[in-house]
Amino acid sequence: MDYPKLVHPDYHELLPGCAAAIARGEKIGPNEELRIIMREGEEKWLYITSTNATYEGEPATLVEATDISEKKEMEEALRESEKRYHMIFESVGETICFFDRNLKLIGVNP
Repeated sequence: MDYPKLVHPDYHELLPGCAAAIARGEKIGPNEELRIIMREGEEKWLYITSTNATYEGEPATLVEATDISEKKEMEEALRESEKRYHMIFESVGETICFFDRNLKLIGVNP
């Protein structure tokens, strides 16, 4: 498998170090989020974890990849929503105050 074609170009610099660690049977990274490119050209986000293992009596690294593309899309949608909210909040002509459940002031528009 040609891994550099799978891994998004933003992460190509990580490949040699990860490949070397795996070859030595070492755990890679703590946990990583990275983008890959599917055969059809679609980008996906993966959450990568690894652990040391033994395979046929030799040290190995077991790598697990979980598709987190939907989570990343939701996070981006939330960021965009927050931007729109702040734009409206800061541009409205009336004073708007936000209080928490204990009636502590937590926000006032400019």
